[in-house]
Amino acid sequence: MYQIGIIPFKETNGFISIKNLEDQKIYVSPKTLCEIFGISWQSQQEKLAKNAQRWHYQMISVVLPGDTRHREIGVIPDSKVRSWICGINVEKVKPEMQEQLLAFQDECDQVLNDYWNKGIAINPRHSEQIQGENFPFSLAQTISNSIKEAMHELAIALKASFVSQDRFQDFAKSCENRFTALEKDKKAKILDVPAVARISVEQAQLLCNLVKEKATTRKEICQIWKNFKQNFQVKSYQHLPSSLFQEALRWVNQL
Repeated sequence: MYQIGIIPFKETNGFISIKNLEDQKIYVSPKTLCEIFGISWQSQQEKLAKNAQRWHYQMISVVLPGDTRHREIGVIPDSKVRSWICGINVEKVKPEMQEQLLAFQDECDQVLNDYWNKGIAINPRHSEQIQGENFPFSLAQTISNSIKEAMHELAIALKASFVSQDRFQDFAKSCENRFTALEKDKKAKILDVPAVARISVEQAQLLCNLVKEKATTRKEICQIWKNFKQNFQVKSYQHLPSSLFQEALRWVNQL
């Protein structure tokens, strides 16, 4: 059984999204996206059908909104939609859509680059501050990101093949110090919820990534964070008020 939804998009009729209520998977009709972009559905359908294993292209029978009969409709999983859109030739879409499509494709390229080279990709549109009853979840995210960051550093070191016993012990000690600090932070959050909204976990990670791009050694990174805390009068960059986030980004980018 399927649940049909029409996702609005600007002044168009929107595109069709279909949810399989049995396995909860979501599919999208690429034909309706082609109509939005103003490109030929026939040529795109041929590409999808020829490489159905790659795109998981399939036909399903559904009753569309405003209709009373079951009709066959081609769909691909929501997880494949962005990759498929990135393969569309910008020059073939409507002129008013070209700039938006190119910006979307560029953002997808950056996401993949960040994932493979930095170990994490942040969507700034999903960076709402988690507070109140959700503090345990926020802490879990913080710990998770800290572990990912530590493991990423170790992976780089191992890849470069310069991990001595002393360097590994220093690394292990730094991890221990991180988790100790997180434990103290957890107790502080439980006992005293701050009145000023702090930056989100995702925003903190974005600052962390930017600093790493600006520095080449751990010593330089530590010096940047020291100057950062002095400049913004905070004990940790994770304590930065959300109202100062854009200013902090400018400060780091100017280094």
